[in-house]
Amino acid sequence: MAKGYWIAQSDVSDEGGQAIYAKAAAEYLKRKGAKTLVGSPMQGRYEVVEGAPRSRRLIQEFPDYETALAAYHSEEYQEIRKLRQNTAIVDLVIVEGFDATP
Repeated sequence: MAKGYWIAQSDVSDEGGQAIYAKAAAEYLKRKGAKTLVGSPMQGRYEVVEGAPRSRRLIQEFPDYETALAAYHSEEYQEIRKLRQNTAIVDLVIVEGFDATP
């Protein structure tokens, strides 16, 4: 079964408020089986080669696409999401992975 992913970029304007959101979101996502593949601040090297990225990036891996979608649309996450409403501008896409092995 293909994994599901949250791919997010954000620009934070309120570090204190964002920290409150991040803690609540991390606890929730862990319960949903999510695994952080890339987090901010960036731990490894990176280079912007096209486009205009935001200052922070996050990639969360879920067991499958349906779980990734359900985690976002759940009432619990929508309440947590309100914590960041005025703390950051966020671009988030949920995608289904695939096995690209030839």
